[in-house]
Amino acid sequence: MTDSTTPRAADLDARARTTIDRAASSAHGAVDRAHDTVDQMQQRAHDVADRVSGATSQRVHDASRWIADHPMKALAGALVAGYLVGRMRH
Repeated sequence: MTDSTTPRAADLDARARTTIDRAASSAHGAVDRAHDTVDQMQQRAHDVADRVSGATSQRVHDASRWIADHPMKALAGALVAGYLVGRMRH
């Protein structure tokens, strides 16, 4: 290589390294943002699941209590429901 080529190659090398460093930094930032978004979505999903689970548990508890408080109505309702389902199957 000639003396004029070596500084030019060094300049190109420095520019390439700067560009690569910027691209890597940008990509790392994008990955961090994506990771944060996934964490937030996961937390929201857990929150919704907890609310649904709590609501379902409350409904089951309410139904159990109603059946205990009104056993004859519950039995009559079960018989009617069974009869209707049986009729629909034929």
